[in-house]
Amino acid sequence: ILISGTQSHPHSHRDAEGKDERPDWTKDGALMVTRKLNTLVPEFDAFVHEHGPKFFTELSVQDAADRLGARFFGRWKDGTPMELSPDRPDPWVS
Repeated sequence: ILISGTQSHPHSHRDAEGKDERPDWTKDGALMVTRKLNTLVPEFDAFVHEHGPKFFTELSVQDAADRLGARFFGRWKDGTPMELSPDRPDPWVS
């Protein structure tokens, strides 16, 4: 999201004569840009199932895959942030 300032904003772009150089669409408003994201969920799941046990040898295959996936995204599948619960998902936090 881009929020543009008013003409009196101290960082507005002005030419040598003091005239605002910004296009009209950038004045006194906001612009939101979206992006379509293609996800490869089955491929990601296969990757973490293959590589998770290599990093977390003490865990079951599924737990190792879940932990590796959480490390990539910073959250467990239930939404629990790894910063608040680094070892397992916590329904009280998510």
